[in-house]
Amino acid sequence: MLINQIIELLNKLRLFAMITELGNQRINTAVQEWSFEERLGMPVQAEDNDREGRRFQRTLRAAKFKIQACVEDVDYRSRRGLERSQFSSLTTCDWTKNSLNKLTD
Repeated sequence: MLINQIIELLNKLRLFAMITELGNQRINTAVQEWSFEERLGMPVQAEDNDREGRRFQRTLRAAKFKIQACVEDVDYRSRRGLERSQFSSLTTCDWTKNSLNKLTD
């Protein structure tokens, strides 16, 4: 199967991130040294990452948050009883892995 046929089929299947990654592999000569599984895995992983990112963006839009905020933008100078160390430990989500429903000391 020629590359053009593969790209047409990937377009038909709506696997756009795989098309991009295949193009990157054709440009990068170091890829030729990779095993078949590694070369196949890269486009598959790219497609999965792309879909996960788009799903996250859809979910974020559907949530209709009034304010766009992220952990990196937290202002610790405001007096609201927020401790940097406690907040940082919450952002790692270790409390969920340990089956806790609150932060413990």
